[in-house]
Amino acid sequence: MPTDQNKVDFSDYQRAQTTILMQLQQWHWQITYVEEAVRKQGDFELVTQESQQLRRDIRDSYQANQRLSRREPLAAQRLHRRYLQVLLDLSSEIVSLPTKSMAYYDLISFKDHLLQAIDYIEDNSSTKGV
Repeated sequence: MPTDQNKVDFSDYQRAQTTILMQLQQWHWQITYVEEAVRKQGDFELVTQESQQLRRDIRDSYQANQRLSRREPLAAQRLHRRYLQVLLDLSSEIVSLPTKSMAYYDLISFKDHLLQAIDYIEDNSSTKGV
C-alpha cells in the first residue's frame, strides 16, 4: 500500500528531482549491498527477497504518484511524466524471475536499468530547464 513517503511533491521542481534521484540511488545501493552479500556468503535467498521488495517499492511509488496535476509548473509536469515512465520501465524489468539460478543475474541487470533511469532523469531534467 503506497504511503505518503512514496509521494513526490512536484510543486518544487528541484526538490522533486532530488527526491526521485535519491530514491533511484537508494535502490541501486540496495542491489549493490545484496550483490556483495551474495558474493561473500552465497545467500541467494537474499536476492529473491530484494527483488520482491523492489517490486513492491516500485509499485507503491507508482501508485502514490500516478495522478498528474495540472497545477504543477510545466517543467514539473514533464518530470512527473518521466518519473512515471521510469517506474513503469523498471517494473517491467524486475517482474519475472525465471529460476533461482538466474535471479542474481536478473538483479544485476536491473541495477544497470537503474543507472539508465538515473541518467534519464538527470539528463532530461537539466536540458529542459525549470
